[in-house]
Amino acid sequence: MFKFPNRHYLSTVHKCFIYIIIFVNGYRLALPLNYLDDSNRVIVNLPQWATNFYIVRGVHYADFLFILYFITFGLRNLKRVTNFQHPLNFAFGLIALSALGIISTIVNFEIISDYFEALRLTLLAIFFLFVTFWSSILGAKYILRIYMIGLLVSAIVNLYFTFNNPVRLLGGLPMLLGQNGPGGSVGFLMFLAAWQSLLTSKFKDKVFIVFYILVNAFLLIISYSKLGAIMGALGIMSFVVIQFAKTTVQIRRNTIFGLIVVVFAFSTWLQTTYYGDSFKQSVLIIYDHKIGNDGSGLYDSGDKERFYYYLAVGEILLANPLFGVGYNGFFSAIQSTSAHASGEMSEEDIELNANPHNAFLYYISANGILGWIIVVFLFGLFLMTFYKLFKPHGLLGLILFCCIFCAALIHCNTLIGFFNTTIMYIPLGVAYSLNVKRKHESLR
Repeated sequence: MFKFPNRHYLSTVHKCFIYIIIFVNGYRLALPLNYLDDSNRVIVNLPQWATNFYIVRGVHYADFLFILYFITFGLRNLKRVTNFQHPLNFAFGLIALSALGIISTIVNFEIISDYFEALRLTLLAIFFLFVTFWSSILGAKYILRIYMIGLLVSAIVNLYFTFNNPVRLLGGLPMLLGQNGPGGSVGFLMFLAAWQSLLTSKFKDKVFIVFYILVNAFLLIISYSKLGAIMGALGIMSFVVIQFAKTTVQIRRNTIFGLIVVVFAFSTWLQTTYYGDSFKQSVLIIYDHKIGNDGSGLYDSGDKERFYYYLAVGEILLANPLFGVGYNGFFSAIQSTSAHASGEMSEEDIELNANPHNAFLYYISANGILGWIIVVFLFGLFLMTFYKLFKPHGLLGLILFCCIFCAALIHCNTLIGFFNTTIMYIPLGVAYSLNVKRKHESLR
């Protein structure tokens, strides 16, 4: 029977290396982007430490750190890492997607960066297995805490540069630098607050979780991503439900009474003061932008444009059913579709890295029907893992799982980074380690 090593198995340097890798992978998710205006002139030129820079083409500095770790510490622990059977099955699925990407690149004679894109999925598969290994030794709450700290620091960095370089105002507040990427990452990973609250009850952890929620919620308010705000709201809702259920009846009553007093005082301030009226107008402007019908809200033409991506990718699939068009073949392939000719979908302004803004559509266009089957299989394993993890928590676990499921579905249907970044693999590796540990303890 597999035996878990304890944390003393790892040297201090080894553990510090792991923590740095986890931190960096959280830190990279919400960083700002250099802002360009219509004339392609740089308005905000950020320092390198505040950007997602690459060591060499196709190799991000976070990937470079893990490769360095794998060479120095990972190889000697490879046998231990591959003892996790269920995580290994998931990793094999990811490696299969990587191999399919290589075949697709060969078939389509695409540029060399497509090989790096495909091979990176194999690197992510190995990274995922090591996250499972690290979490089993160091503890799930410690891995999640470091990951959350990394994301929180990057959110603060983004807010700092956003307020010091306001390039666009909305309701008196500057719009977040970075378009939808940071908003999507922060929104999806808001559920970590609820998850961490299930793992720990220490006061300092509670303070950190609340701070994590407040900073990231503010970031979502001023971000471009309306769906990121919805994902974040799901995570906050699951946290509130869990906290409410864990308290006594008396504390619940006191909390409700306190909230009523605060809401009444706040409403009075809104209605009777000049600053309250200004605040109310700003909130209405942001609401119209995020959800309203002002031409940029929830019902804007962007939703029609996303719908036409489905039609265009359907045409690409019919023309290239087995191996797709490669990771960088989307731009030229979509030009010949009737969906694109209709003028209803958005224009891809650069050929390199053009994509359908949807993780499922991205892989079906790049790798054909087999690519779609594999990513759906991986997504199913992702959901099944979290369902098994939270099922013992009863109704609270079901609520948290539903929030994760909805947030993941939104992320996959609006961004392409769910399967080719670590946003999925660190939480999933931690979840797998907890499931393995629970199964191991039940067999004792």
